[in-house]
Amino acid sequence: MATQLSSGIYHLDVHDVDFEAAHLYEHLLIASFREHVYTHGLSRYLYGWVEGETFRRVMYITYDFYHPDAEPLFHAFMTNPGRIDYSLLDRELARLQAESRAIVSVFDRRELVAQLAHIDQQVFVDHRQAFAAARYECSKYDEDISSRVIPMKRSSAAFRRITVLFGLENLSLDELVASQRIAPILYEAFDDEMFRMGAYKNDASYLVKEAGTPFYVGGSFYTIRRGQYTTAQMTAALTASLEKIAADVGAHPEQLDHYTAAFVGSALWSDAPRRYYNHSGVITSNRAVAQALSVERLLALLPRVNIRVMSTNDAHLKLLR
Repeated sequence: MATQLSSGIYHLDVHDVDFEAAHLYEHLLIASFREHVYTHGLSRYLYGWVEGETFRRVMYITYDFYHPDAEPLFHAFMTNPGRIDYSLLDRELARLQAESRAIVSVFDRRELVAQLAHIDQQVFVDHRQAFAAARYECSKYDEDISSRVIPMKRSSAAFRRITVLFGLENLSLDELVASQRIAPILYEAFDDEMFRMGAYKNDASYLVKEAGTPFYVGGSFYTIRRGQYTTAQMTAALTASLEKIAADVGAHPEQLDHYTAAFVGSALWSDAPRRYYNHSGVITSNRAVAQALSVERLLALLPRVNIRVMSTNDAHLKLLR
């Protein structure tokens, strides 16, 4: 199967919209599409990803998809009004606060919804089509981006940084090779659970060999509001996500083929073998990783995944090096 990663970008002029309202809309748009994918027959963990960045005057949305059906689904989603799911508003507002490490004070919910609805009716520019270039003199770094609609006050003490560590031990060589691309699937599932709790993702590591042990570990890093969820609650939800992966991949086994084929066919991961060796000591190729990762191997390894949740410390951050 020769599948290429489908990539693209949209932008939207938001100069006339409150900055944090636009920023929240970006969060809602991406979260809404994550749900939209699942209700349209694609795997929750194997379709690809959508990311965004909001500046004072422009919002950018980028995508990379493994499955060929995801791109036309996304284009249809982006060209229709009524894109965002308002039931996700409170969750994404919590994630916005975690990203900024700031607390939202009293705000007018009706005005916020009106601003979101206004943005939701605007037409994004698809960069596959020609459009007129423009220039703004200011950058996001030298202008006031305070918000009237969502007033926020910095409060780092109100948030905690969380590390989600997963471990696999006593891996055969083929299992180790396959696990290089099992890790991103785990991170997708972890994101799903942590985002529901209002967490913001900061980073994630490659699979790393623990010196002097049979363990290989990976870490995903989040910021979350203090007092919202206990470590035990997070661990339980993340452990349960392993069964969700098994059910999802079991229901869409052919989509794993697109996932592995895109990994082989895209230049995005041309440097992956060097990084795999640097972190876990395995000498392999993208094609070998794709061949080692089967539905059967994934389902066999999932019950062996050990998950730990703890406050982030310097030792965890070394995983990112």
